[in-house]
Order: sequence, then C-alpha cells, then structure tokens
Amino acid sequence: MTDAATIECPFCASTLKAHAKVCAHCGARRVAGMTAKGQPLGRGGVFFIRMFLTLWLLIALSMFAMESAPVGIGMLVLWSLMFFFNRRNVFPDGQGRWYRPN
Repeated sequence: MTDAATIECPFCASTLKAHAKVCAHCGARRVAGMTAKGQPLGRGGVFFIRMFLTLWLLIALSMFAMESAPVGIGMLVLWSLMFFFNRRNVFPDGQGRWYRPN
C-alpha cells in the first residue's frame, strides 16, 4: 500500500518517492509532456506549444478586427485542431508523464 509520500512506477510497480523524476529500478523517467508519437517532451517543448497556441489564437482573433473574417474562421478551425491534439500538454494533470524507451 502506498501513502501520500510515495508513488508506484507505472512500468515496474516499484515504490518511489512522490517527487522522484527517475525510477531507480527500471530507468523510467517523468517528463513534462508527450508528443503525438509518444516521445518525451521537456518543459521547453511544453512552453513552446503553449506560446505557439496563444500567439496563433491572438492572430486569429485579430483577423476579425481587421475585417478578414474568412481567414479568422479558418485560423480558429486550425487552432481548435491543434489545441485538441495538444490539450494534455497545455493543461497537464499535475502527475507528469512517465516514459521508458524500449
């Protein structure tokens, strides 16, 4: 049974400290996010995705102010798709993602 100060490794089920970044038993590591192909993404990558989506949204909304609604609608549709596929990186659950290369 685990308490609040420990967690289990999702790969080998060994007990780790709650703040552990790497499993000492199997070498799995906690990363900030994951790409669509399942590769690890560091904090810099997650920050880049957040900034890219924010800037894209601001540009899309500014298209409406410049009276270019069709371009703005197209950009909002693309933004929605990009946000949907990156939603776990934009709003992480606080648990972190565990990754172990095969």
